[in-house]
Formats: sequence, structure tokens, C-alpha cells
Amino acid sequence: MGNIKKNAIHFYYDESYHDLSITQKDGIQNINTKNTSTYFVVSFVGVEEDKTNDFLNKYQVLEQEYKNLIGQKEDHEFKGTIINSKNYNKGFSTMRKVFIRFYTKFFDLLDKYSVIINISTISKFEIVVSRIFIKYIIELGNFYDDEEVYNFIYGTVKFLEQHKTEKLVKLMHSDEYNSKELLLEIKKIINYVLETRLNFELKNRECNFACLLDQQINNIEKNLNIEEKYKWDYYFSFDGFKNLLNELNIRSENIYLDIDGKGDRTQKIYDTAISMFPNATIERFESKDNLGIRISDFISNLIGRFIKVIDDECTDKQKKIEENADFNKKILLDEEWFNLDEEAFDCYRKIGEFFNNRSKIYWTTHMGAYDDIPVVVYSLFQYFYEQNNYEDFKKVSSLEHCEKLNNIIVHMQIYRHWL
Repeated sequence: MGNIKKNAIHFYYDESYHDLSITQKDGIQNINTKNTSTYFVVSFVGVEEDKTNDFLNKYQVLEQEYKNLIGQKEDHEFKGTIINSKNYNKGFSTMRKVFIRFYTKFFDLLDKYSVIINISTISKFEIVVSRIFIKYIIELGNFYDDEEVYNFIYGTVKFLEQHKTEKLVKLMHSDEYNSKELLLEIKKIINYVLETRLNFELKNRECNFACLLDQQINNIEKNLNIEEKYKWDYYFSFDGFKNLLNELNIRSENIYLDIDGKGDRTQKIYDTAISMFPNATIERFESKDNLGIRISDFISNLIGRFIKVIDDECTDKQKKIEENADFNKKILLDEEWFNLDEEAFDCYRKIGEFFNNRSKIYWTTHMGAYDDIPVVVYSLFQYFYEQNNYEDFKKVSSLEHCEKLNNIIVHMQIYRHWL
């Protein structure tokens, strides 16, 4: 690597739930199958270069300790996927104690070395909707400010994601590029929503947006940009990292960036990084050969898995509400999420403290317009951080914790979006 750059920062990149493209089969998108996620998560973890060796050595000791504890073979790689997805089913209430203890020590180490972090989350369905309506979104930008356009994207993605039909999905990936038929299907969905929800208080905002979307569709004159396969664009994920560097006044020539993967699957990621940070020192590594990438992997997997299980839980509850036409029922996390012993509680608080310590750095997190589930995840960690102690936490029922968290999230989303 040569001489160390003055004031250099060494960053490590990894991601979770990576799809090279978004496709559909029989009206089901590949992002909605059992072992996939509707969100793409990227993490950048940075540490001052002159502290890197010490930091990585400390992590290697931690890694070895937990490889021994779980009985992992010496030649096997210790990374995020070793924690089976069922561990995350209800957050830390269902996670094996050995992994809770690992995460507690892991985030202790990250805080001790004041790591710089950027976590980027983007809805894959948002990518599809934004590509389809890109010409109209550009037109809106000529008449409205960025915030109004951003909120329109948020509302449209959320509305279509919650009410998409198999026919709509097929039309969104049609090789016939029939814009008129796609818009007609959206209007049918709008009419159905208005017919079934108008008299329900909790659906007032949704019905108001449905009316707005109906008006906007009537104004669409140009053909939509429909593709059979939506190939992934990594610009968004790296843009959050670029904004972080600008916020912290870190010049790109002062960074080393290690990217996970050497094969064709990560070539476009590497090319995007080179084009956006031409003055940085960027290299690709296999994670088995790079401790820093494995650290980043644990973070992207943690956030990705939490997003996945919460998204699945909320989607299942939404389906039941639709089936029962119980439109005034709130969607809350299951009470089991808050049925915790003290170790699990302390782990949540540790992670919440980690993010809270970086709350003044705006680009610590980077989210797309449709940010509902990532907001739930970050709010969950913050909620535990703000608890006084375990004894006081246990005095409140699990149901009340569910209600309190939901109120925080609702108010936050009203603040973030006018919808």
C-alpha cells in the first residue's frame, strides 16, 4: 500500500440482500421471495489509518473468541451470515445469547475506536417505480421543490407497494412497454382503495393521497419507462458515502476503500466507486482475507436482517387487515419484541448508544424516499437507548412499549413526509 497518507481514513464496504437486477415471475418480483428482502443495505465503516492495525487486531481477538464459543472450524469464515435468520425473528428476544454477547462487545469496540459509519438503505421497489416514472418525476421537478417531489415519490411507492396486484407487477416488467395499460391498472387500484377505505379514520391520509395520485396520473402524457429487467444502479448507495465525506471534510484522496468481492458480481460496484472517488485508493478483497470487510458485513447484515423480519411481520399483518377489512387496526410490532432479559436489553441500549453518539453526523444513515421500515429499525434502537434502566423498562407492559414505539414512528413519518 506504500506510505500512509496524512490524515488518512480507511473505509470498508459490504452489503446485504444484493440483487443484480429486479425481475418478476407470475406476478411476483424476485425481491419478494422467501430468502430475499425488499431493501438493499450497504455499510461503510471507517477508522483512522494510524489506528487501523490496532483496531483490526482487537477485532480479530473478538472474532476468535466467538469462533471458539460457537465451535466454528478454524478455516471457516466468521461473518454476519453465521447468525441464522431465525435468530432475528423477534429481534434480540429470539437471538441466541452467544450472539447477543458478541454484538454487545462488537459495538463496544466500534465506539472505543470512534469509527465513522455510513449505512445506506433503499427500497428495491422504489427503484422500479422511480425508473418507470422517471420522465414524469423530472417534469415535476420543473414546477415543485425537491421536498414536494421527494414526498410524491414516497407516497407513490408506498401506495403501490401496499396495493400492488399480480397484474400490476407483470405490467411493470412488461416487454410490451404498454404505458396506458399500466396506468389503467393503477387507476383501478386507486378506485378500489377509495371504495373500501373512505369511512375509516386511520385511512384518511391514504385516501387523500389516492385522490392526489389519481389527479397526477391524468397529467402523464409521456410514455413510461417500463423495462422487463431493472438492473441495479449503485450510485445512490455511494452518494450517501460521498455526502458523509463532504460533511466531515474528508477529501477523497485521503481515503482507502476496501470493497468486498473480486468477481463479476461486484465489478459494477467497483466501477461506480472508481468513477465517484477517482482520487481515492480503492481495492477489492474477498471478505475471508479482510477483517475490516467482515466488520462492515456484520453491520450490513444486522440492519438488513432487522429490516427483513420487521418488513415481513408488517406485510403479514397488512394482509390480515385487508382480508378482514379491519382498516382501523394499527400495525404494531408483536409484544414478543419487548419480552427481553437484561442482556438483550443492554445490547439494544449499546447499539442505540452507538447511533446516538453519531446523531450529529447527518449522513451516518442514508435512506431512500420510501423509508418506513428502516425508520422503524433505527427508532427501535433509539427507543431502547432512551430507557432509564432495565428495572424501569420492565415496569411497563410489552403492549405499552409497542404502542409507545408506534406513536414515535408515526409522528416521525408525519414530520418527514406530509402524507
